[in-house]
Amino acid sequence: MKKRVLIITALTIGALSGCTYHQANDTADIYDTAQISGLAERITSADYVLLGEKHDNPQHHKIQEEILKNTLSAGDVVVFEMINSDQQSVIDQYLANDVKFDELETALNWAKSGWPDWAFYAPLFEAVKNAGAIIQHGSYPRKQLMDMSEDTSPLAGLIPAVQLEELDEDMRLGHCNMLPEDMIRPMSLLQIKKDRLLASQLQTKDTAKRAYLIAGNGHVRKDRAVPFHLKSEKMFVLSLAEETSEPEQWKLFSSFDAVWITESLGKSQEEYCNEMLKKFKKP
Repeated sequence: MKKRVLIITALTIGALSGCTYHQANDTADIYDTAQISGLAERITSADYVLLGEKHDNPQHHKIQEEILKNTLSAGDVVVFEMINSDQQSVIDQYLANDVKFDELETALNWAKSGWPDWAFYAPLFEAVKNAGAIIQHGSYPRKQLMDMSEDTSPLAGLIPAVQLEELDEDMRLGHCNMLPEDMIRPMSLLQIKKDRLLASQLQTKDTAKRAYLIAGNGHVRKDRAVPFHLKSEKMFVLSLAEETSEPEQWKLFSSFDAVWITESLGKSQEEYCNEMLKKFKKP
């Protein structure tokens, strides 16, 4: 991995360029087995800290856990993409000690949530509570997201047209070119809807406190996702990314303030696509 990281670093490493909220950076700092202390100053000087992840990579969650343990303060807000509004009452009971930590997985019905292993996320929920911080939901219930009766077309004008087209293409590729074309734009608009909710939830923090986001890397892109809607200049966006030898992927690093590169763990895109193909072939 080291050789690849050095190549990526040579192409993309640099100081923050002081861009306004609606722009991606020209460069991003690259971290390879970085120390948490190296990030602490940048995190603690921000009002909003966005931590992107590949959901099924356990190393990403371990890094998130260490960041939270080392930088969270009482009263800070942590928004989880994985928690929907129907689950907020369970979270509130957990924070009030009415639901015990070892009961939380069942109370959230995590096994049927569609998210990776509870063991990946459990330490994050524990770290937030131990710090005296606040957990906020970052998604809508699945039924509400799938309600196609809602007119989401106005969302199309909330990001630049070129970014919307790129989001459409990411939806195609992310779903292995298996989705009907008439589903692509509605799914892109749902992504924008979720981004706006995540931004709104981050803004529930008290003025003197900090807000954190735990979400997929697609939601923390500065050029079109949560940072675009958040409209804050005191923001730090860290992408937890997997090592890659594909040069076309390197350009994505400019969508973040910093990138921490880890081993490639969890499912590969090829494995994910093979699973999707099997599902679509079911009678």
